[in-house]
Amino acid sequence: LGALFALIPFLVVWFLDQFLRIQEQVWLPFFLVSNPYAMMAFATQWLMSPSAMMAGMVTYWPVHCAILLAGSGLLLFWCTVRVRKVALRQIAGDTGSLKKGKAKPVMSVRQFWRLRHMGNWPVLWKDLRIPVLGGKTRFRKNLQRVAVVGVLALIYTAIGVEGDFGNRGMHASMSCMYTILAALVTIVITATPITSEKEARSWPILLGTAQTDWQILVSKALAMLRWSLPVWGLLFGHLFIFCLCGIVHPVVLVLEVPVALGVINLILGLGLYWSARLRRTTTAVVCNFMVPLVIWLVLPIMFAILSEINRQSNHSMMNTCINWNPFIQAGNIAYGCARNSFPYQFDWEGGKKDLWDSLWLVLKVSCVYSAIGFGFAIRALSLFRRRIF
Repeated sequence: LGALFALIPFLVVWFLDQFLRIQEQVWLPFFLVSNPYAMMAFATQWLMSPSAMMAGMVTYWPVHCAILLAGSGLLLFWCTVRVRKVALRQIAGDTGSLKKGKAKPVMSVRQFWRLRHMGNWPVLWKDLRIPVLGGKTRFRKNLQRVAVVGVLALIYTAIGVEGDFGNRGMHASMSCMYTILAALVTIVITATPITSEKEARSWPILLGTAQTDWQILVSKALAMLRWSLPVWGLLFGHLFIFCLCGIVHPVVLVLEVPVALGVINLILGLGLYWSARLRRTTTAVVCNFMVPLVIWLVLPIMFAILSEINRQSNHSMMNTCINWNPFIQAGNIAYGCARNSFPYQFDWEGGKKDLWDSLWLVLKVSCVYSAIGFGFAIRALSLFRRRIF
């Protein structure tokens, strides 16, 4: 949904404006009839301040609703066809071995030389080789890689055309955006390890093996960490490349590592806890969003509202909540390590801090988040044999 209603429209509008020089009046109707958020924004703005120009645009809403309804109907029809094909194959006795009408050859017992030794950590061995979000063909993997590279190329081309490679605000925004993206992906990935076993009815079998609960927990944690690290490579890859170009000082990498570790450890512990406590992956993912959402969004807003109501001059609690936000930390660190901001002065809520004070702040926050995540992981360990089904 983010790609369909945010990323793709942004890239298309930028391409039409920067390269084709098409006026806004030409592409805006197509944007309104295809994007529900843009349509809602324009309709609300017209209600607040009616004008003749916007009244014509608001009349596009019936067309917009018809287009989305048709798209939803086609999507539902496609899902129905897919589900019926799978159901018919299962009724016929096919458990997934048939593909395009051809049966896969059954491996003979004599081909024992293909078996691999898994060592003393079979759960880790299995989880490292099976994608968390489901198996995908090589074509789909390559297509996704090409799409990611293409989107990044367009984004950095736009930044280069604007001449913002040396802009501190650009590096702060990109670091914050990459941190948010990595946190979202980590939240989804870390909430799946145990609920997927429960949905497949393999969790009771796993608990009946010679593997201890501690080995299972460590194996799941390491596997989820492995699948989460590539998306964090976007943040550090961006900073590393601009460090090589001399635009950002290399000390930014030292400061960003504790920020990333704190987020990963917290979300990993929360994901293991919700995955061990709940039965369904979807419910675990939703619950895994709740604690970071409360810590990093609800609490700062609540303290800001209370400060405005009480009209207090001391906003220490609100400043603490903002400074402990990893997304704000990532942006402030990238902003402070730009080449035109030396000596190191980082803009935190409540005043500026030098390098050592900023390092102490991010280390302290990382340790607290890691301790919370470790506590949730230990709690998940105690739930392994209490919530088997």
